Formats: sequence, C-alpha cells, structure tokens
Amino acid sequence: MSTFLMREPLDLLLRPDHHLADNESIALQDLAHCPWISVQIGRMADDVMRSLAAISGVQPRIVQRINDFRVVEELVLSGVGIALLPRYAPTVRELIRRRIDGVNVARRVEAITRTGTATRPTITAMLDILARVAGRSTGAADPPQLRPPRRARSGAI
Repeated sequence: MSTFLMREPLDLLLRPDHHLADNESIALQDLAHCPWISVQIGRMADDVMRSLAAISGVQPRIVQRINDFRVVEELVLSGVGIALLPRYAPTVRELIRRRIDGVNVARRVEAITRTGTATRPTITAMLDILARVAGRSTGAADPPQLRPPRRARSGAI
C-alpha cells in the first residue's frame, strides 16, 4: 500500500558562475543549448526530463547519466552540465538552485507498506512521524493529513 507524504519540487542545479544563475527562474527555451546531467533511463528524473521535452519541444542534450546526487553535484560544479535535483535534497557544494519558469516540476514522496499493515500501531506511528518530517521539509505549518493507503502503482507519477 502507498501513503502520500509530500510533493517535492525539482529545481535546476547550476554552477554559481553559470550565465543563467542570476535569474530567479529560468525558461526551458533558455536551457536548449545547455548540456544536462541526468539519471538512468526509466528513473523519475529521466521521466520528468522527457515530459519537459514533450511540453516545450526542447530536447535536452544529456552528456552524462548518473544516479548519485553527490556525483551530480561534482559534475555540475566542474562545469560538465546542469541537472535537476529534488528541492529538499541537501547539497554539500555551493551551487545555485533555480525554478523552471512556467512548469510545475515535482516528484511524489510516498511511504510503502505491505497490504494490511498500515493500521498496525507501530506502522501508524511511523507514518505519522514521516508526515511530520515531510511537513517540516516543505515548510508546512501543519503536517500533511495522511490519506488512507492505496495500492501502489508501478511507474513514475
């Protein structure tokens, strides 16, 4: 079963000296000629990249595929390309995060439990803790109200 915890926006990750770093948000068309660092095909961020390409008609030029956020940071810092990164994922490097103009890009964060276990006291307590942490991460005054668990779906959401 799946319990929704939060919706986490994805931001562009840029070097501090990138020519678009001073913009508050960046249009997809302005990124058309930028090299991109992405993840393996079939992962959530790759699905988002494909959706952005379909929406904008701008096909990203992916120069590297890596699934480790720390390695992505190093590649962005060294000038290999730009990347998408979940907003609440901490970075250890001084990098710039920017919104994509006119597009609401995010990932769903959910807790997965085995069928029938979501009503157990320990599982319920853990789901409540996760909801509070998700609420703090998003800056919500009140943690999100847990919805009843639903059957997990395969594929990206």
